[in-house]
Amino acid sequence: MDTPKRRLLQSALLLPAALAPLGLGSAAEARAAGINIILPRDGYRPFPKDYHWRLARATLDYLETHYGDANLPIWRRPFSDIELEKRLLNIAYWVLQAVEQHAAVWYVDPVWVMGQIMQESFFYEFAVSSSLALGICQFILPTAKAYDLLCAGEAEAHHAAPYQSPELAGRARDFYRLRTEKREFKNANRDQLLEPDALVQRLAAGDTAGLQAAAQGHLELTQAIAAYDDQVDQAREGFRAYLAANLEGRDIFNDRDAAFLKGFDQRLIYSRPASAMVRLMADNLRARGGNLLAAAAGYNAGPGRTQADGHYAAYGRIPALEEPANYVSRILINHYEIGRRMQA
Repeated sequence: MDTPKRRLLQSALLLPAALAPLGLGSAAEARAAGINIILPRDGYRPFPKDYHWRLARATLDYLETHYGDANLPIWRRPFSDIELEKRLLNIAYWVLQAVEQHAAVWYVDPVWVMGQIMQESFFYEFAVSSSLALGICQFILPTAKAYDLLCAGEAEAHHAAPYQSPELAGRARDFYRLRTEKREFKNANRDQLLEPDALVQRLAAGDTAGLQAAAQGHLELTQAIAAYDDQVDQAREGFRAYLAANLEGRDIFNDRDAAFLKGFDQRLIYSRPASAMVRLMADNLRARGGNLLAAAAGYNAGPGRTQADGHYAAYGRIPALEEPANYVSRILINHYEIGRRMQA
């Protein structure tokens, strides 16, 4: 039975035209699965008109192969319960549009971008991280604003009816402000926090009187930091409650809901965050001489952490941190798995 929910709606947020069933197409027309670590600035070439179909189909097949009989990560729902085909078709379409739009900055591999979105959100438009990153591309508030994305709580209208729980609209700003204050407080008082080695040395030297005063100062500082942690947690949960109140029952494939999302938080739709992600990656590629791995690590950990020295400075590096290393490693595999399916 054909219902509005099952049809791919012709919305400005989604594809401008209805789509046929997914198909891989011929291998002769598919692009190679291989990866170039250093992407050329002028590497963009027009895509075949059905390229986004193949990109979406290959991504869907990859997901089904590994999660077809399980809950999909982040969604925490069975793979079979999620309308992934429509999502992937739309996301792939907007990724290709963004690659073309920002090609003058730097060419960005669309297969890589699909693998990166998979790592960020598994294509769940309502994904929310512990750092309050939202949407398929997981932009935090400061980054989203830098790329001109409207965010929940940032418009004056969001602080009043008809939005639900408007008293919580400003909690995202509180969250980021408190995190910054906590970091600055710790840095300003770092010398007063006792390190284990220093503690042992002072005990061995018999500095019991001075150590007691230092321990009291250490205790007071740790209590102040814990108080910051409590405030950060409260702000986070307050904003999560604000989102939940306004997103409950929403469906991105419902025209009315899609219009609401566009005016509420553009990180939750497809076109704007896909464009911003590709532009951010293009900016990172330009800053790192086309080094795709450093560009992706910069998306995860911040571009400042991908700086390198000597003749490597032009290309940057993957920082020696567990999170960006795992992030880039998984996207590499996603890229390979999606790319080889496009050749099948």
